Amino acid sequence: MATPKFKIAKFNLYPADEPTSMAVGFSFKHKGRQAYQDTTIPLADCEGLTEEQIADLAFEKLRGGIEAQAAIFETKGEILGADYTPKAKTQE
Repeated sequence: MATPKFKIAKFNLYPADEPTSMAVGFSFKHKGRQAYQDTTIPLADCEGLTEEQIADLAFEKLRGGIEAQAAIFETKGEILGADYTPKAKTQE
């Protein structure tokens, strides 16, 4: 299975009014399809960690769901998400 490409799409204190955690979300692309998953990491678990380490914790928490989504993408045909150029209309 090819490896999905990931982007950190969310990284902020949550909830905004009285934060108790970091919200971390990942968008990922695999075989021309995109998906998004996010989670929260308690602030106590973030203490003393870098942003990258917090992202690593969040990814590990989401790994099972991301792998399941990537496996679903593997079973889909190649046409979804492919570039398409319509053919010229034929003369009748």
